[in-house]
Amino acid sequence: MSSDYKRELFKVLKPSDEKIQHELELAIKMGKIILLEQVAEKIPNEIEPLLTPIFKNKGKIKILK
Repeated sequence: MSSDYKRELFKVLKPSDEKIQHELELAIKMGKIILLEQVAEKIPNEIEPLLTPIFKNKGKIKILK
């Protein structure tokens, strides 16, 4: 595997990174993998909503929002 391919496949972030919110949004939209390093016991506020699924009822079907 080339290093360019690895760079395209996933990104390593720290909770202290200034652009973490933007990088997380892009990763979700593009289907990329994010590796968070140096995460303490408490998850940063920017990441909490991403880990908590929100379901919406549409008739008899539950949709993940």
